[in-house]
Amino acid sequence: MVITEKYGFPNNKRLEIYKSKAYFIFVHSPSQFFPEVKALILKEYNQGRISEYKKEYIFWHINGRKGIPPMSVENGKAIWSKR
Repeated sequence: MVITEKYGFPNNKRLEIYKSKAYFIFVHSPSQFFPEVKALILKEYNQGRISEYKKEYIFWHINGRKGIPPMSVENGKAIWSKR
């Protein structure tokens, strides 16, 4: 988290690649860090450095992995299954 706080989220544009799974670092974070991760991800989302899909996927984890995780559609938007 310290690196992300200092440099911003390692998004695809900054990494100069088409796809990146860097957000999985936060998807597997232990519960003791959830408040910090949530605040950091909201900040990064508001700054435009993380997509809606990645934000929602991380929050799905933080909120207890209830239901099916979100899916990504074009432009990084998130959609939720109605199952």
